[in-house]
Amino acid sequence: MMKAVALCLLCWSSVFFATEPTIQVVVSPNQLNIGDLCDYSVHLYFDESYSLVSIPQKRDFKANADIEFNEHRVRKESENGRRYVHLEYSFYVFGVGDQVIPTQQVALKDQVSGDFDYLELPAQTIHVASVRQNDSFDVRLSSLFYIEKDLNWGGVLGIFFGVLLLVSAVVYSVYRWRQRPENVSEKTFVKDSRTPIRRALDELKDLFDSYEKMPVKDFYVLFSEIVKRYLSSVYSENVVEMTSYEIKQLVTNRLNEQDYRRLKHVLDFSDAIKFAQQVPSLKDSQDVYNKAVVCLEKIDHSFDDPSQGVRKG
Repeated sequence: MMKAVALCLLCWSSVFFATEPTIQVVVSPNQLNIGDLCDYSVHLYFDESYSLVSIPQKRDFKANADIEFNEHRVRKESENGRRYVHLEYSFYVFGVGDQVIPTQQVALKDQVSGDFDYLELPAQTIHVASVRQNDSFDVRLSSLFYIEKDLNWGGVLGIFFGVLLLVSAVVYSVYRWRQRPENVSEKTFVKDSRTPIRRALDELKDLFDSYEKMPVKDFYVLFSEIVKRYLSSVYSENVVEMTSYEIKQLVTNRLNEQDYRRLKHVLDFSDAIKFAQQVPSLKDSQDVYNKAVVCLEKIDHSFDDPSQGVRKG
């Protein structure tokens, strides 16, 4: 019976005389320059009736992205029924101005009652200068730099897309320049030394060689334009803009009867294909091509032999 009473008194006295856990937080140094190492120390004092359950971890300090976690150490001691736990953390500071080490929490468990005690570590403020001393060469870089910072993303993205657009324009310009035809300037300004009749006959031959590669209507549009360009060159009239009727009126008194009939047949046949939607056979087109060649050669010959035709003027 006496042993039971003594045991009860011992338990009662341990609860009654047990002291509440105490905590002390120290930040050193308080005045820092950007890139400096900061020590964050937490000292816990509690009775042996308590056990340490949890302490702040690396992830718990991420609320402030300007403070980069470096390392932490835990040191424990026990003396005269008391326990001493020393938590040592270190950080690199990369933000300027007042930087706050976030509020933390330590959890203890009372082994007698089974209850949990949560001790709050108040937030700590440190001041960080934007420049270092002239004689200080200990410079560190943050591994999180530009990743978790509050940047002006509108401006950053604007510059990025502006540069991207400029590079794209330069690349496209170079591509277009390299795709340009070779010797364009020389080809543009080379004078055609052929005579009007030679040029017209060459164009008619090249066109007829492509007869089966294009619509018939398109062929005769080009066919009549070649004939009109030749007539413009020899009569010094804008024959290209004339209708077939106006052309026949122009040459009535300038060609002999046979040349006039050949030219009239060529113009009327072309108009029938272009406007009446007739579809000639290959033989018909061959015949009108031959008549056009003979017609233009005869007209050109008439300028060398006045007896074969009448020269303008």
